[in-house]
Amino acid sequence: QNIDGKFIQAILAWFNKESVDAAFDDRLPEHAPPKRAHVYIHSLDPGLKDKCWSLVFDVRPSGDAIGVNIARQVGKQTTRGIVALGVRWHQAYEQKETPTAKDGLAYIETGVDTTALGGHMFRDLLEEYISIKSFEFGGMAKVKRQLLSDLRTALDEHRLHMPASGFWAEVRRQLKN
Repeated sequence: QNIDGKFIQAILAWFNKESVDAAFDDRLPEHAPPKRAHVYIHSLDPGLKDKCWSLVFDVRPSGDAIGVNIARQVGKQTTRGIVALGVRWHQAYEQKETPTAKDGLAYIETGVDTTALGGHMFRDLLEEYISIKSFEFGGMAKVKRQLLSDLRTALDEHRLHMPASGFWAEVRRQLKN
């Protein structure tokens, strides 16, 4: 894409810069407590040698998702530490065991990146405490493309809303890179 020979966006950028910037809102708090009758999605990205991420989004009936919690552990991780991070934030937002919130209780689904060999170990340990869904993010190129494509669509359609401060600022930087 160019206008008068000037590039609008870097050739290799996967996510549109304007869409990424629009997803971050200075008015949203870094952390929001769980609310009754809400449905949450929780993503856990275990990393033993670098960073371990936990993100929680409040999924609205409209299909929009609002970031309500983010936690990151940096440096060499322990298996117990990663499992504790996943269990802690899953349990913080869980109030029932069925995928609806019609009776006034909150519900949460946790997805775990089980790409690396250790990911399967984390999956097994996490399942001792909470119900999870496994995602092989880096295994098959088709799966990775589909997940990234879905994320790009959500950003372009302005269905993702995240706080602009704290660890959320790192998420913004990574999306732009």
